[in-house]
Amino acid sequence: MKRTILVLSASALLLGGCYNTGEHPIFRVPTEKTALLSLGTRQRPRLGIMPFADNRGHFELNRIGLAYIPFYPLGWSKYDRIERRYPNYFQVSASDDITRATAACFTRSGLFQSVNLANGSNSAGDADYVLSGSIENMRYSRAYFTYGVSIFAPLSWVGAAPVNASMQRLDLRLTLQDRRGRVVWTWRATERDQMHACVQGAYYCKYTYRMYGRTLVEHVNKALVSLQTFFSQNPLPQESKPQSTAVKTSAVQPVAPKAAPPPSPEQIRLKQLLDAGTISKEEFERLSKRIHEK
Repeated sequence: MKRTILVLSASALLLGGCYNTGEHPIFRVPTEKTALLSLGTRQRPRLGIMPFADNRGHFELNRIGLAYIPFYPLGWSKYDRIERRYPNYFQVSASDDITRATAACFTRSGLFQSVNLANGSNSAGDADYVLSGSIENMRYSRAYFTYGVSIFAPLSWVGAAPVNASMQRLDLRLTLQDRRGRVVWTWRATERDQMHACVQGAYYCKYTYRMYGRTLVEHVNKALVSLQTFFSQNPLPQESKPQSTAVKTSAVQPVAPKAAPPPSPEQIRLKQLLDAGTISKEEFERLSKRIHEK
């Protein structure tokens, strides 16, 4: 009887553990077209996306071994960087994978004329807006159930009892800047939307690695709706036109000759005497010169 129980336990352990084997990239964008948001807008700006910053912590806690103590019901673990603990099951390069998955979602949305990824040698170029982001949290928390029966727990798992309960968190912050480098839009998932829980068993919820990718698509879809509202309320930034360095010249106006000053009373009197023949022309010129010298 004891031998039969051991054989059943070993078989159940293999059956219960086979669901989390293999290698899985966790931020592969879902292939279902319905999962990606498709929007339309009158304005279709050009978008450049900078690599997202990885601001995750380094906290690690592993108490899974407690689950194998007789009469102890469970063990648990928490990791800020899950790829360190489960490098095969959770394949992720957080900054690169999330940036590329976000770009795929933005391209699919139809909000933008073009979406270009920038890297160290390729800047945002002539983009109307530049999107940057940061990964603030990606903690993976797990509880492992043995129900106090230690190595005989697989017998419970075969009976459809939960094997694990996991909590996956994805905290993503997005920022949009215009050509002048001014921040014009920001978005961050709410505390509630960041959390996704999953109860796993031998026959259900086997693929926990897919949850992060689905959470990312949900985040980006909500960000796109917010962006659509922003674009509908704000015109596209206009390109600054360089000012012409040519000197503006105006037509040269001819200089009018200065008018002669009006004659003095003495000159008027001399002219009257000349007209009356009282003085000669020579005497008139001599006296006029004398009056002018004064």
